[in-house]
Amino acid sequence: MKKIITSALVLLFVLLSISSFANDDKSTTLSVQGKVRDKNTGEALAGVSVIVSGQEVFTDFDGNFNINISLDESVEVSFISYKSVKIEAADINTNNNYIEIALEN
Repeated sequence: MKKIITSALVLLFVLLSISSFANDDKSTTLSVQGKVRDKNTGEALAGVSVIVSGQEVFTDFDGNFNINISLDESVEVSFISYKSVKIEAADINTNNNYIEIALEN
């Protein structure tokens, strides 16, 4: 009986530990909003590819996008005839989770 109780307590401890690690991962994920513009003209760019770990979204007509990113990842932004840009998550303002990106052609 004592062995069963000990085994149950160990199992409970392991499950609680796994649960706390899973919650830590969620807290390091940011929902980032941003806008992509032409560096020279300042005009918003529609249809720009924004990629994080294989997840790809495109900017809307006004150059806006929204994507989830972990703190250890980077955002890759590319568009035809423009130089691609890579931005580390650590460089994103975590106070408002917003980033402005200017692409140069």
